Formats: sequence, structure tokens, C-alpha cells
Amino acid sequence: MALQRDPSNWYARWAAHAHAETLVTSEKSAANIRGFDPELRNLTLVLFKSPQQFWASMSKRPWKKASISGSLNSWTKIYSEFLDNEKYRPEHGVVFLSLEKFQQAPEEGIKRLAERLPLAIDESALSYWNTQQHYMGGNFNVYQKVQGAEPEKLAVHYSQKPVSGDDREFIRTHEATKIFQRLSTLSIM
Repeated sequence: MALQRDPSNWYARWAAHAHAETLVTSEKSAANIRGFDPELRNLTLVLFKSPQQFWASMSKRPWKKASISGSLNSWTKIYSEFLDNEKYRPEHGVVFLSLEKFQQAPEEGIKRLAERLPLAIDESALSYWNTQQHYMGGNFNVYQKVQGAEPEKLAVHYSQKPVSGDDREFIRTHEATKIFQRLSTLSIM
């Protein structure tokens, strides 16, 4: 309850409570990360999708009633926070990784991550994640879809929904494209 009442410096307090040397989170907001770890002692992996892939993913979720403009504005805000903060730079140990590039060459991606993160990375994890995934939270709908599916259907893959010509043009002229270009120059692959 103490963490819920006062989330400041949450990561260090939680790690101490759990007697953990390493705490892994999938937090996506730079502002939340700064609140949870104000000294930014964390290792940060900024995993990003292209605006096209983000919109393809968002638009196939009818319950979200997402608009392309609102979705890209959110995407831009999230990644601008990382790019605009001096602490989130490769020279400070921050690793940027394009999800699409990783999906195209996961073995190479794991090797590059292992070179840059001071964590033990088991390269056999790729074969595990292609066959023995464990879904939590919002991913349960994926779990339901793949029960009994062939292993290749479990592998991480691009969104199958194509982006329309009008949407492609909107994305091309949106600020998100410039942010994506900046992220891409920092990506380890």
C-alpha cells in the first residue's frame, strides 16, 4: 500500500522490497520512468514501431475507436519525451531498437542487445518465444487466438492490416515521421 500512496522513487523501493538486483519494466512513458526512478539509474531500451505499424495496430482495435490523428499525436508525444531528454542518449547507455528491424532479423537483434546491455541474454530465448509464449494482461486475446496453433503463428510478426493510401499520406506529413527518422538514426539495427 505504501507504494500505491507514494509512487515516488518506486523502482528502487520496489527492488529493495523484493530484494532484487534487477527490476524489469515495460513502462512506455518517459515521464513515468522519471517519476519512478528520478535518478534515472535504470537501463533503458526504447523499443519503437514505425508510425505506420503503430497506426495499423491501433486501427485494428475497434474497441479503442482510435483516430489516426490522435494515435499519431500520442505516438509522437511518447517518443519525443525520450528524444528531448538529454539523459536518454546512447552515450548514457540508452539503447534504441526498431521493432520492425528486430522482427526482420531477431538473431542479429539479440546479439546487438547482448553487446550493449550489461545483462545476461540467452540467445535460445528466441526459440522459446516462438513456441512457448506466456501472455499477461492485454495480451490474453492473443493467447486465445493461438491455442493449438502451429509454432510459426506464435512468432512476433508485423500487423497484417494494410495502411490505406490516404493514411500513408497523412502519416508521411505528420510530425511522427520526423520523430521516427530521429529514432531510426539511434537504433542499434
